Amino acid sequence: MDKLEALFSNVSLTAREVYTGPVCGDAVFDDTVGLGCLHVIRSGCLTASIQHHDKIDIYQPNLLFLPRPLKHEFHSGFGPVAEITCALVEFASGLNNPLISALPDFILIPLSSSREIEKAVMILFDEAFNDRSGRQAAMNRLFEYVIILLLRFVIEEKSLNCGVLAGLADERLSRAITAIHEHPEQSFSLEDLAKIAGMSRARFASNFHRVVGTTPINYLTDWRISIAMTLLKKGMPINIVAQTVGYSGCASFTRVFSNKTGSSPRDWYRANQ
Repeated sequence: MDKLEALFSNVSLTAREVYTGPVCGDAVFDDTVGLGCLHVIRSGCLTASIQHHDKIDIYQPNLLFLPRPLKHEFHSGFGPVAEITCALVEFASGLNNPLISALPDFILIPLSSSREIEKAVMILFDEAFNDRSGRQAAMNRLFEYVIILLLRFVIEEKSLNCGVLAGLADERLSRAITAIHEHPEQSFSLEDLAKIAGMSRARFASNFHRVVGTTPINYLTDWRISIAMTLLKKGMPINIVAQTVGYSGCASFTRVFSNKTGSSPRDWYRANQ
């Protein structure tokens, strides 16, 4: 299984188109919906104001991906009116997903940077600006495809210095991370993961923490809890969830889950139905 396949094998991604058209005046995207956003700028110029960040003037076709809820605005007023298409994005287990928590507030990629992304976006635009049968379903799936291409691009170009995608861009660390993604039920020790990576225990632990931003065992735990949340939301019994993500019984699973989330699996499920 490859790096991204292993990542998405237990974590679903959904996108839903929410707007397609020109940016005339100001467009505000609130953070209260609790979802990320993907904006694809087809043409024209606009200024993006992202909370806690400097304003960004965009003059060319771009992807702007905000993986977490973050208030942002688009402003027109200079140059040709921008045409955009936008989607809300959700990863299973939400903000507790290790992938989401490790990404920066936003990723901005000119379409000219990747021929692969550019080709996919041309199909997206063709659907977005034409009213044909099945348009909405096609748009949603295409947005999801573009996000996968974006993550692939970030890994291949080694665009990030820290986080799980930076770890997946590292030849040796990616072996251990992919093993965790593929087999969360296994009781990996630090020695096991170091051996998979082909590194000494000390060097592996040091490099993993420096690149990914957490310890290998803590990442394994976060990944397990992320998958557990997805399974709980699907209605899987707690004892089966515990076994699926590598815990010998409900007691140990409940203890770790509570430490990570602040609530028991049962209470978390009730609050997230």
